[in-house]
Amino acid sequence: MDGSHSQAWPAAMPDGPPTDPAMMRTSGARRSGDMASRIAGYDTFICMFGPRNPIMLAEPGDHLIEIGKRIEQVHGGLNTMTFLAPALMQVISRIAYRKKFEEPYVGFTNFVIYSDGDIDDLKNAREIIQQVIVHAPKSTFDFVLITSKHATPMDVLIRTLEVRNPIHEIGVVRSQSQRHYPLALTSTMKLTQRLGNARTGFADPAFLRAGQFKRLLALLTRGGGTGGYEGV
Repeated sequence: MDGSHSQAWPAAMPDGPPTDPAMMRTSGARRSGDMASRIAGYDTFICMFGPRNPIMLAEPGDHLIEIGKRIEQVHGGLNTMTFLAPALMQVISRIAYRKKFEEPYVGFTNFVIYSDGDIDDLKNAREIIQQVIVHAPKSTFDFVLITSKHATPMDVLIRTLEVRNPIHEIGVVRSQSQRHYPLALTSTMKLTQRLGNARTGFADPAFLRAGQFKRLLALLTRGGGTGGYEGV
């Protein structure tokens, strides 16, 4: 979720920055995530990207009160650059070293990225996403672009990703209206459509998925494709 300088909250924006309403609804999304976790074993990580040291707002097992406090602390944005790669690396690290899983098997790993379209590390972020798709193939990416523009730097990132398997088709939801923000989570509907066309099993043993992300993390941090990017 974008927390960069473009999301800073000046007086001219009485309703908050573009992604702020979506962020404040994160608590509701997280509550839904907790319920889903109890029912179907879904885990949810929520990370605010922008700074080189991204802020993890929620992880599986976190208490809702603590999550709410973290969200309130970053309400209005962080007034930083827009670095996505460090947040991707942080989430990859959390998945790789997850100690406890709700279920012995896990389904697809879905990354949903909220953004106003800006990004300052396009090359690094694109390379990491590309490596995730290759080395953790049951991973998918959806983008929620809270802007009416169709030629943003984030659009460039999306268009230049190499996708060879229909399962990895990048989902994009675009809206400028605040009333559409809660519907932004319908990007997961695109994931559902992709899974419907899948010709492979949905689930892997949890330890196998964690192993994939551990190897991916080692590849990324030792310079295999990202110049030794250590955004963890």
